[in-house]
Formats: sequence, C-alpha cells, structure tokens
Amino acid sequence: EYILGLPGNAIETVTEESAALYVLRFRDGNYYITYPDDPNRPLCLLIRSGDPKAPEKLAAIFKHISSWEFIRNIENPGDNKLSPKLLKVEINTRSESGSVEPLKIAKGKAAIHFKKIKGEWKEELQIKLTNTAAENLYCAVLYLSANFESFAGFLHPRVYLLESGNTVSLQIQGNDWLPVLPEPQMKWY
Repeated sequence: EYILGLPGNAIETVTEESAALYVLRFRDGNYYITYPDDPNRPLCLLIRSGDPKAPEKLAAIFKHISSWEFIRNIENPGDNKLSPKLLKVEINTRSESGSVEPLKIAKGKAAIHFKKIKGEWKEELQIKLTNTAAENLYCAVLYLSANFESFAGFLHPRVYLLESGNTVSLQIQGNDWLPVLPEPQMKWY
C-alpha cells in the first residue's frame, strides 16, 4: 500500500501473476522480487519485514527497476533505425589455452562460460566496434546488468565519434579485456 500511494507511482497491479513483469513476494519474513511464475529466484536482495525502512527500500527498488526498464526499451521508430550493416560488433573470448576466439552467438544469444580463476568465477570479453558505413557515427554503449544496474563508461568520451572505417575497443581503466562476473544472485541458485 505504501508503494502504491507514492506520488508519481507508475506501478500497475494485476490479478494474474502471469500478466506481471515483476512480482513482489513474501516468504520466511522477507520481501523479495521475482519474475512471474518463478518464486524461488529473487532478482534483488531480500528485505526483512521487520525493517522499519522496508516500504521505502521496496519503493526504491521498484523505482530503480522502472528506470532500468525504460532505458532497456528505448528504440528508434521504424523509419529512424540504423541499418545493422553500419556497425560491426566483434566479441572475443579466450580459450582454455589462452588463444583469442570469437564468442559463439546463436539466435542473438551468447552463452558465457565462467572459469574459476584464483577462487573466483569470471570471464573476460573483448568487444570491438567497427564503423562500416561511409559516414561517421556517434556511438554510446550501455551495459544493463541482471542486477538492474547500468554502466556507460566503456567509451571515452561516453558518446564517441567513430569515423568511417575505424575500430574502437570497449575498455575499463585502459584495459580492453572486460571482466564479466556472475551477479551475486546467480550464486544463490
């Protein structure tokens, strides 16, 4: 009730769980959020029901998810879309032997195979953008995590002028091998 009564609330309640994008659940004294029909895999940290700030914390999580969904769903209308042939995206990984090879992508999905390195599960990816168009392009890259976080610091500047025929590698702190770690909730199940 607290969340629904907030000014500017954009949460819509539904009677059928399958019609929801996200579900607020209560179990064993904890509130948590899941996808519909998936009650055993929380999408965020649990919030104790006895926490006096539980309503505010839940409202903040839903507001954050709402912003994340807004960004995730931004797209140009049909006649304003760029041709996918204008920008070549290469994603590389390292094999067990250390050689560089393209990440396998099937039907628009890539499976990341985490490796245990010094006691930590992780992978490293190298991502390159090449402008194959005859004109210059302005590029921005946004990473949206399964944890409802976003990061835009892969290009410098963040909106990058990629001249025709040129290639740029995504980087973090000058390193073009980007660390990929499983989200904390992935360890829960």
